[in-house]
Amino acid sequence: MKYASWKVVWIALVGSLQTLTAQPVTKFAGEGSIERRWDWAVKEAVARGTNDYWIVYGIKRLMDEDSYLSSGSSIFGTMSTQHDLYDQLQRFDSTDDDIKHAAKHGLRRYNEHGRSIEKKLKDVAIIARRSNGIFTSIDVSNLELDFRFRNLLVYWLGVAEKEESLMLLVNLSSSFADPKQRKHWVRAIGLHQSPSVRAALTKVLESDEHPEVQAEAAEWLGEQNTNDILPVLEKTVIKATTDRLIEAGVNGISKVETDESTELLVKLAKNGKNSKVRKKAAFWLGQRATAKSDAALNDILENDIDVDVQRQALYAIAQNRDLNAVDRLIKVAQTHSKSSIRKQAIYLLSDKAEGDDRALDALIAFTKK
Repeated sequence: MKYASWKVVWIALVGSLQTLTAQPVTKFAGEGSIERRWDWAVKEAVARGTNDYWIVYGIKRLMDEDSYLSSGSSIFGTMSTQHDLYDQLQRFDSTDDDIKHAAKHGLRRYNEHGRSIEKKLKDVAIIARRSNGIFTSIDVSNLELDFRFRNLLVYWLGVAEKEESLMLLVNLSSSFADPKQRKHWVRAIGLHQSPSVRAALTKVLESDEHPEVQAEAAEWLGEQNTNDILPVLEKTVIKATTDRLIEAGVNGISKVETDESTELLVKLAKNGKNSKVRKKAAFWLGQRATAKSDAALNDILENDIDVDVQRQALYAIAQNRDLNAVDRLIKVAQTHSKSSIRKQAIYLLSDKAEGDDRALDALIAFTKK
């Protein structure tokens, strides 16, 4: 198979990633599978005596027109804002999870009502570093974004077919043993849009992997958006022993946009093994304006034994514009049996008072009681 698009992708790589303009690069010439090209890069580096270098190739991925991947994290907005946001994210170390989460999603919130949802095929790079005979990192990044190659030699392998790429990465499993490396390896697998991804990520979830690695697999498995992954994710949530894995499992379920997914969220919100499961499922139910989710949130709000789960249900109701949130909050503030829930309902009404006269009138009435 000839890869006529290599030249186009190569121009994009050098032209878009500013750090590559003076970067030493060796390109694969000829034909062959991505596995053959990968083996060539490793052998070529040995022959040259190169001990620290990068292997890079590209795949095509269908994405929102204004969305981008950087080490597996999704960011949104026009390209004029992307480099600033990327630099902002790089300033936070791994302990700043809350700040990083806010930074990644802030731009999405700002643009979510106006941004285009048109899909387009984009070039995404798989980027692996090999030092002293072992692979030390693997990353993914849209070619439009900067990547720090540290002036090390780059072996550019061209564009790979997604099934070949996926098979290569699965076969490289043992090359990435450290949990942090394996999380990035899972991301590289998960971004492939292929039914074969399900088997690869299910194996991670059903094996004796580090919980952080399993959490990454659960998040990306949800991206496959098919009902057949729901039993795997439900089992993951039931067996999870860490909060992060619980969160990831429920998040994965929420990404499946089907009635069956809603039913599973209802089940977990009402009967989950602990409050963490029920709270997370209740949150995602609030993002779905359906009769089933509405009824489940009402039931949780009135009957769950954990007040924190009840608060989450109330918050979920308040955030959903399609569930007559203001009228519901007024009723809860007037009639709920727990004073802490009534107080939260009044607080949530205050957030809506500026744009809704009903909320403002209710708040005024409450001050006169």
